[in-house]
Amino acid sequence: MTLMPPLTLHHAGKAGAPVLVLGNSLGTDRRLWQPTIEALGEDFHIVCFDPPGHGGQADLPIATLGDLATQLIDAIDAAGIGPFRYCGVSMGAAIGIELALAAPHRLRALVLANTAARFAPTADARQFWQGRIDTVTRAGAGAIADATIARWLTPAHAARQPDLQRWLAGMFSATAPAGYAACAGAVMAFDRTAAVAAIDVPTLVIAGTEDLATPPALGQQLHRAIDGSRYLELPVAHLAPLGAPEAFHTAVRAFLLSPNTQP
Repeated sequence: MTLMPPLTLHHAGKAGAPVLVLGNSLGTDRRLWQPTIEALGEDFHIVCFDPPGHGGQADLPIATLGDLATQLIDAIDAAGIGPFRYCGVSMGAAIGIELALAAPHRLRALVLANTAARFAPTADARQFWQGRIDTVTRAGAGAIADATIARWLTPAHAARQPDLQRWLAGMFSATAPAGYAACAGAVMAFDRTAAVAAIDVPTLVIAGTEDLATPPALGQQLHRAIDGSRYLELPVAHLAPLGAPEAFHTAVRAFLLSPNTQP
């Protein structure tokens, strides 16, 4: 029997501090979180991971984001990590939803940024995702990089920071086609609309006013469904940690260190 390689964890921040696990969006790797590590590294022991085919992670077989959440819990257990806080953006936040449903006793707090309980609710949306998968499988992730980055940053932000735009495009283009296809297929199939009301973990939902991929209405739906959750809307597109880093990190730090998220 051939053993699959494990999901690799990457550690940063303050050793011995409360653990904060960060989950990337589709097509990005752990480098997305460098500003977050710089902003929160004095407060938390930060753990990052890359999904299959991203950032050098092997193309682990997954059919659902629940599979990826299970692989993450297995890696966290192997590292001897106990309860932790989790912050994810887009696909990474959806993995956080899976964690909160499958292992709520492990989570002290949950931050869900630029995400939804369901990414492809219509036939047109599923056709959009399948088209992306087919293009990347045929021509590589670079074939849709520019179109994707245009949804990640507002036009004004991209104009202010062209180097950031190019950096993100390079990161996206480096994603392995098989890994992208597997993760995008899991995103397309993700539907926790009926289940999110069962989340019983302190939760902060963050949406972007200019987010075309997961508009504020989807974040508001999550907020209404998750009892006791908090809601924040920032003037950003699909990557809040990069679009409004100071406001994002100030809000996340305050939430994660608030009394109701402590042991």
